[in-house]
This record gives sequence, structure tokens and C-alpha cells, in this order.
Amino acid sequence: MSPRRTAPRRHRIVLVGAAATFPRLPARLGRAGVRLDRIVVLQPRAVPAGAPMSRWRRFGACDTLVVTSRAAVDAFLRRPSVLARLRAEGRPEVLAIGPGTREALRGVGLPPTWTASTGGSAAIGRHLAHRPARRILYPRSARAGSALPRALRRAGHRVLDLVVYDLAPPRPLGPRALGQLRGADRIVLTSPSALDYLVASVPAPAIALLGPGRRVVAIGPRTARAARARGLRDVRCAPSVAEQRFSRYLLREVRDVP
Repeated sequence: MSPRRTAPRRHRIVLVGAAATFPRLPARLGRAGVRLDRIVVLQPRAVPAGAPMSRWRRFGACDTLVVTSRAAVDAFLRRPSVLARLRAEGRPEVLAIGPGTREALRGVGLPPTWTASTGGSAAIGRHLAHRPARRILYPRSARAGSALPRALRRAGHRVLDLVVYDLAPPRPLGPRALGQLRGADRIVLTSPSALDYLVASVPAPAIALLGPGRRVVAIGPRTARAARARGLRDVRCAPSVAEQRFSRYLLREVRDVP
């Protein structure tokens, strides 16, 4: 009687961030036999549009729109009053970070003329570093900080830095999500905020769940630096956030996992 064969263990990846990040990634990985579990710790909340619109009117027309997240599109740019003002100003040049942001912008009729697939906000700065002075509209999260606007201003641009959404407070993770973290072969952190909210959402220190043997894949160098600052040892920065290339990278990551 031949020995009974056991099915190979299915590799598991956990992605920590917002609900809409990398929407097609679960299907892409699933076709290769890898399961992706999504732990949603970031829940964007739009701020009332009155104050941002008032500041925009005082600033005047913009010729460049910089968008670094899908949430900025959902919270602000899809509003009819915002789209009408952009049309009245002659439709700005649109610069984006990441394929998810690009798709969201296309969905509201603002297809980007340029999209960064690596480098995060720093890629926007490099792209505009040697361009003639622009008048830039930058809608962002309350947590994003003003590093990008400061860099753009140093390069000679005028920047309208608008906070258009914030994040709901962290909520404790349930047993299912904690089990997914413990059983993951790789944990993907989509932003420094995702890491902060993960740490705030677990009943015990999150570092214990991200300890030895659990490699962290960080989206962007800022996320990688934040993870290392938290004491995480095995952190790798994804070379691209283009969804197809990113899925291939993750498949290589789990290929040698026993």
C-alpha cells in the first residue's frame, strides 16, 4: 500500500491597510494557489468640503493636481462641485501615485498624465523638481504630513495643501484577524499609517505578531523605515506597486517558504 500523500500547505499573505487597496490582488494570488487575507485598519472619513473649497477659491486656479491615494479621490475629487471647478479651470495636469489611485482618477474622468509605480511621494518631487513653476492642488489625508508640499515649494512651485480626509480611530482586531496575522507567511504593510493603526489595534504588542520568521513587505521606503523604527528586523521594500509586478514579487517571496 503506497503512503498517503498530503496536499502541500497553501501559503498565506496578509495585507494590512484600507479596504480598497490592490483590489485585484486576491484573485491574482489565488490563481497561483496563494491566499491573501485583508486586514482593514484604515477607514477614511471625508472632512466637510466647505473649508477646503474656500481655501481653493482664495488660492486661485491650479494647473497641476497631485493625488497620492485612492481615498483622496473618493473623499474629495469625485464631488460634483470639485469636478465642476476643475473643468472651469481648464482641467489640470494630473500626477498620481500607484495603480489604484490611477484607476480611481480615471473613474471620475481625471486620467493621470503620469503615474509613479515606485518611490512614493518622493517620486512626485523628483518628477517636478526641474519643471517650470506650477500651481499645484494637493488633496491629502490629515496624517500624510506636509513633507511633499514643503519639497515642492523649495523647488519653486506654489502648492495648495488641502486636508480632505482623516481616518476613523483604531478598533481592536478580533480573533479571526489575529489568527490571520499569526498564520501569515508574509505581512504586507501598505503605509506608515497602516503600521501605526495595526499596533494600536491589537490587544497585545503588535511586534509579537510580527516577530521572528514573519517577513514584512513594505509599500514604499517610508513604510519600510517606519517598520524598522518599530523594531521589525526582516523588512523588505516592494520594488513596485504596479499590481501585476507586485503580485509576481509576492509569489517569489513565498516560493521558498516551507
